[in-house]
Amino acid sequence: MILDALPSSFPRYPGAKPTDLREGPASAAFLVPADAVVVTDWYQSALEIAQYTTVALSGPLEDGSYQIDSMGAAPACKARTMLRPQHGSTIVVVLLGAACG
Repeated sequence: MILDALPSSFPRYPGAKPTDLREGPASAAFLVPADAVVVTDWYQSALEIAQYTTVALSGPLEDGSYQIDSMGAAPACKARTMLRPQHGSTIVVVLLGAACG
């Protein structure tokens, strides 16, 4: 089960704007006016600072996307951050487990 929204403490890339450009359920989706590599590096670092340990970093995948799987302070708190290039910007979709709320 995932949260319907992100807590205010969850990192958000500067200038990120909420978007509906996503497929399936998500805790949040943003359009970020930056390159996917830059955004991925930023999110991995920001998540670590926010006490989310990186479990796996995948990418670049065939479509240029990346995925960061993280675990929060509680072992049941899991987050998946998916980052996909979109015409010079990046779509960020976050799935945050209910145990993180």
